Amino acid sequence: YVPWNFHEPQPGQYQFSGEQDVEYFIKLAHELGLLVILRPGPYICAEWDMGGLPAWLLLKESIILRSSDP
Repeated sequence: YVPWNFHEPQPGQYQFSGEQDVEYFIKLAHELGLLVILRPGPYICAEWDMGGLPAWLLLKESIILRSSDP
């Protein structure tokens, strides 16, 4: 999974270095002869807090998270 809230903890503040370096992870897996199934968000199910959605979305009045309204 590539959780949105792990890579954008604040609006516009993107983090893709250190343990958040997706490119490095994929290259390392390749060097080790491993395959990667990359599953980007935004929603990645219950395995991650708020399904990987960033908490700052709750501050936006125009956004309704996880609604059954089509």
